[in-house]
Amino acid sequence: PSFLIGGGYTTSRSDKNSFTYLSILIDVIKDINSPYVDGYGNLVPIIRAGVNIGLNRKKK
Repeated sequence: PSFLIGGGYTTSRSDKNSFTYLSILIDVIKDINSPYVDGYGNLVPIIRAGVNIGLNRKKK
């Protein structure tokens, strides 16, 4: 089992359909069978980033 907590940032989505994001997560349970813990029991941060491109922009 694993339980991930963390934080992130995303660009504004107010008038655009596309945005970018960045997040950093850690597993707080630290179970030996978790894929987010290394062989020595140390936490391995999960860093995710990406771009979402909206293809269907609706005009008002």
